[in-house]
Amino acid sequence: MDVFCAGATTVYTANSSADTREQAMARRSIEVRLSQLDAQRKTLQARLGKQARAKDTRRKILLGALVLHRLETQGTANSPRPE
Repeated sequence: MDVFCAGATTVYTANSSADTREQAMARRSIEVRLSQLDAQRKTLQARLGKQARAKDTRRKILLGALVLHRLETQGTANSPRPE
């Protein structure tokens, strides 16, 4: 409790409890912000994982297409020509 003297009167204030309440509110708002940031981080990590899986799938499809193309072109080049 803070004490202020103003002339002949003394004023007592409850700043310490108000400060404590403000600190508690600030702490709660920081905790809320941290939880929001953590949720946002998890969302972004999930999106990044999804993009990585899509990129890997695309790579595999293109590689498979290349292998099939090579098999088709080498198969016709090595096969005997009908006469």
